[in-house]
Amino acid sequence: MSRGDRFINSLADGRSVWLEGQKVEQLQEHPAFHGTLHTLKRLFNQLDDPSVRDCVGFMPPHREAYAHASFLVPYSSQDLAKRSASFTYWAKDTHGMMSRLSDYGRSMITGWYAARRQLGRLGPAVRSEDYGLLRTGER
Repeated sequence: MSRGDRFINSLADGRSVWLEGQKVEQLQEHPAFHGTLHTLKRLFNQLDDPSVRDCVGFMPPHREAYAHASFLVPYSSQDLAKRSASFTYWAKDTHGMMSRLSDYGRSMITGWYAARRQLGRLGPAVRSEDYGLLRTGER
């Protein structure tokens, strides 16, 4: 099963989605969400496409699958350029319609991970292993 299909299937988790006063029972089947979900599926599958994955992702250490470059903790100007290029790629690929999809939330999580030692002093709830699960989509 493709990464995009796994994402679409993950939406059948009992979440409550409403559209025009009606509860959407099967989000992944609803025609109002078809275009957006198809685009998300295609974008997620780019991480497994050898012709594109280096433009949008990177191979994390000790992993067998690419992760989106938004999860790349930048230690150099090259890392920052890689992240920027991946955001630009998705923005151009969606004609700007989903340009914030990859950068906002994921970058916040990556920033928290990069500051995990400092944040860990504030409380034990900040754990490095949570970042790995988020990056791989297991959480």
